Amino acid sequence: MKKSNIKEYFNNILGNRSEKDYILEQISATKAEMEIASSAFDNVKDPLLIEVAIYAERAAMKRYSYFIELAKKKGIVASNGYIIENCTSIAEY
Repeated sequence: MKKSNIKEYFNNILGNRSEKDYILEQISATKAEMEIASSAFDNVKDPLLIEVAIYAERAAMKRYSYFIELAKKKGIVASNGYIIENCTSIAEY
């Protein structure tokens, strides 16, 4: 794949967002996916659904690891403002 095609692909995904915003959003969304999968595992009884929950959690963990490594490689760090803005549900409890 050509470099220009890769750039064009990411520009289409990002739209008006910066790459940093996209990566941070993906990290946040993936954390939510892990929590949902963990909750599903805790609440299902059927062996097949337990297996699905395990698979979903493992897939989310791999995706999370990928985006964390990508953020590290690109030197992306979430600012205090970003954390406060996006983690307010913790403060509400």
